[in-house]
Amino acid sequence: MKRVVSTLRRKVPALALASLAVAALFAFGLVGLPARTGHAQEDDALHVIFIQGRRPLETTGISNVGPEGLSKLADIFRSMGAEVSYQNITTRLPDDTDVVVLARPMRTMGTIESAYLWDYLERGGNLLLALDPEGIYLRSPSVRGANIRSRIGRSALPELFDADYGIRLYDTFVAEPYVSNASVETINTMYSIAHADAVSNPITAPLQQYNLPVWVWGARHMRVEPFVIGGQAHPLFYSDRGFGETSPDIFPSGITAADAATVPVELNLGEDFTGRLNVGAIGTDLRTGARLAILGDSEIIQNGFGLVSSGATPRYPANRIFVERLAAWLLELPEEEWPNLPAGFSWVMLDGDASDWPGRGPLSATDPAGDSAQPAYDLQVMRGYADNRYVYLLLQSAEAPEEDVQVSIPLPAEGSNAPAARVVASRAGIVVEREGTTAELVRDAAMGIGSGIELRLPQRLFNVETIRVAPCVASGPGQEPLDCFDQALTVPNTPMLAPFDWALIDQPLATVYTNGGVYIRTAPGTNASIAGTVYNGTTFAVLGRNADASWVEVQNGNFRGWMAAFLLTPNHDLTLLPDVSAPGN
Repeated sequence: MKRVVSTLRRKVPALALASLAVAALFAFGLVGLPARTGHAQEDDALHVIFIQGRRPLETTGISNVGPEGLSKLADIFRSMGAEVSYQNITTRLPDDTDVVVLARPMRTMGTIESAYLWDYLERGGNLLLALDPEGIYLRSPSVRGANIRSRIGRSALPELFDADYGIRLYDTFVAEPYVSNASVETINTMYSIAHADAVSNPITAPLQQYNLPVWVWGARHMRVEPFVIGGQAHPLFYSDRGFGETSPDIFPSGITAADAATVPVELNLGEDFTGRLNVGAIGTDLRTGARLAILGDSEIIQNGFGLVSSGATPRYPANRIFVERLAAWLLELPEEEWPNLPAGFSWVMLDGDASDWPGRGPLSATDPAGDSAQPAYDLQVMRGYADNRYVYLLLQSAEAPEEDVQVSIPLPAEGSNAPAARVVASRAGIVVEREGTTAELVRDAAMGIGSGIELRLPQRLFNVETIRVAPCVASGPGQEPLDCFDQALTVPNTPMLAPFDWALIDQPLATVYTNGGVYIRTAPGTNASIAGTVYNGTTFAVLGRNADASWVEVQNGNFRGWMAAFLLTPNHDLTLLPDVSAPGN
């Protein structure tokens, strides 16, 4: 923890709201206090305090082991050697505190609470804030029937964060294009994904390397200015398909189903925000050394949402990775001490580099050398395996492949009268080609070209239990193959897990909500043949519906088919989807 003697800087006159917190700092005698001299100086122990209590803010905390609690986040800090405790924000925060966590305040952030937090930052402390959009009525028994909103935006803090850290927090709700009022009735139907920002950052580096989005459950957005006078900021993740809804009245006005919203979820030009909407950011005050992390959604760090797990296996690996690395950053641990990636997942970067393949790829086959006159297209080695969603292949030729290389793999026939099909991969994208039809883009497939060729292909393309592949390479579209593996080889199944189902990116989503297994079918209706069995908690991208929205067409890495709507919890209004059930659609 930094030990810095500091005084509150003079703010520009435009910061009218900030004057309240500044006045409170002076009133409580919190300005110009000496540097921290507590327990941490004596034994270098790390101390984390969670702000917890019904009054004045009604936050969630570490003593809550339920879905909305933060006990798993507390365990993450403990695993890094920190001592964890909690207190209400009715007194000055102790000098020996390395990190303060304030998550999901359900009451208005007042001047006094703002002053205590700002004083802590002015003394070089590190702060994590996880704040939901204003207007979300969390149906907690402790506030049942009360008109309570997370109104930190009514405090002075956003102005102060903007001036010193370059992060401006807005009272918005990030609405995806398919969101309706029905979507925002409960937290359980607000789920969506946000993309890791491309700006280099050690916290989100693995998410960037593996193209992993994080899950959010209703978020507000913030503006991030990389450099301000005396501070710097980094965006963490964003959404760029929807808009920032500014009205809190899109949410139900009470706690019963009869209490409907009074304003529709829709884009109002001139009022709402558009473009890239950041839903998480970090900032550093270069004067004091203080670190600030702001998340526009508290569920990211809650037990039963972003940190939910099955045993030791996280349901949302990207969320777990992010939260662990954020905790390490707030504790100011050296990067070499940050946690490793969760075990049991397919950590393949898809950059064409075989260095991350040791111990992977039980399929290892060779092809005769010299059967292509061009060494860059002379296939020599193929390695591969399948996890629970995808097939991974590594192809190596006599020399590094050219950038224009094209890989084609025949697909199994879907029926006696089905046209021949193949998957074709190039820099331009990965498609499925069938005779007599337009090529179909495979959105969740990926290709990397480097010293070799790496491919990730969804298992649904093969639609067979035993997957066999016989790749060919060509020098570009329309060119004859320059080399092929002479026979199809079996890709072994492994217990590895896909860290994300990329079929879900930027799509309306629906999650199976039922006991046991349920069928996914080849067409809408119980008379259609069964394509497979899926289980509770499986999430799909929703492609469309039938005429009355009683059945929806869904897709993930394993399946494409139809499911009865009553078996699913969607994050959108199904009736707004296109009818794709008619012949020819």
